[in-house]
Amino acid sequence: MECQRTPDEPTKVIHVHGLPVERLNAKTVITIGDMIIIVGEVEDPIKEGTLQRNFLRLRASINISQLLNTGFWLNRGNKPKS
Repeated sequence: MECQRTPDEPTKVIHVHGLPVERLNAKTVITIGDMIIIVGEVEDPIKEGTLQRNFLRLRASINISQLLNTGFWLNRGNKPKS
C-alpha cells in the first residue's frame, strides 16, 4: 500500500513496543497508525501462525510540521489499563 505524501512528510519505519502479546497483530498496527500518522505499509508479526517478534513494525508518512502523540490508551478488554 502506498502513502500519499508531500515533501515535508518523509516515510519512516516505526516500531511499537510494550504491547501485550495478544495485541501483536496487523489489526493493532492499523489502529495505532490511524491515531497518529498516515500508514503506508503494515507488517504482520505473525507468520505461518507463529509470532516472529515482540514488537509491531509499520512504514508511515509523518507530517513533521505537526506534533506527535507521545502515548495513548489501548483497550485491553477485561484487563486493567497499564
